[in-house]
Amino acid sequence: MGKDLREGWLAKLKSGDPIIVNSDINLTESKSIKRIKRITPTGRIIVWDKKNCDSESTFDQSGKLMGYVGFYGCRLKEATPENIKETKEYNLKRNIIYKITKTNFSNFDLEDLKVIYTIIKKYEVVNDK
Repeated sequence: MGKDLREGWLAKLKSGDPIIVNSDINLTESKSIKRIKRITPTGRIIVWDKKNCDSESTFDQSGKLMGYVGFYGCRLKEATPENIKETKEYNLKRNIIYKITKTNFSNFDLEDLKVIYTIIKKYEVVNDK
């Protein structure tokens, strides 16, 4: 049996610890906070996904998702307070943008639309022509 070759913060992980999973599959980025289910004797990290039918994902000793072949994939990121905050803000922003893109503005009254437009205009990219 091989030995545990994890280094740095990965070597300190234990069952139950929070972990951030950064995924970039099919050019769609996602970030999620999950829990370590267990660490194998060889240092493989088993991550439990409660939201996805109690499924498990296995990461190698360097924090890369096992069984995925390709340039992009999933990697583990240390769950520091700063990284957790960043991940939560990223997901909130992503959810808000999704809801905005699915909104039918036809039923909004003119005054509300003016407020929304003022905010959008603040971030509008100016074309140099």
